[in-house]
Amino acid sequence: MIWAATEIGLIESLDDGATWQLADNGLPAVSIWQMKLIDGEVLLATHGRGVWTVPVSAIPTETASEVSIPTEFAIDSIWPNPFGSELRVSWEAPQSGSVRIELIDIQGRIAASLFTGTVTAGKQQQRFTTASLAAGAYFLRIQSGDQVLARSVIKAR
Repeated sequence: MIWAATEIGLIESLDDGATWQLADNGLPAVSIWQMKLIDGEVLLATHGRGVWTVPVSAIPTETASEVSIPTEFAIDSIWPNPFGSELRVSWEAPQSGSVRIELIDIQGRIAASLFTGTVTAGKQQQRFTTASLAAGAYFLRIQSGDQVLARSVIKAR
């Protein structure tokens, strides 16, 4: 997990900086003037919202001894489903490599290209903005090399 303090809020990356999104941790979208590590706590000074802190011990971390590499390519979860303006996907990659994640409409056309890039082996979690999609049924397709996974999802509203 990488955090960056910005004028629009706390931005985080869960994939070593490949993608970034607003952190979903209870902190409102607010300008952050300073971020420091003080006495075992991460301290954020905000503009108009005071000071926000979290103990370092409460931040989820993994060490090399805790990381388990999956043995097969698999989708763990897609939520929420039905989804609105955001879709989150949790999946597993047994090896590092190129990955493409797309939403396919019921006529087989690519409705949205959500991610194209390289990932490391292990558990993956990504968040996508889907506000521009029309309501309806879609298939989420994840492709890595010759392996393809698909699951149906519903866009509400």
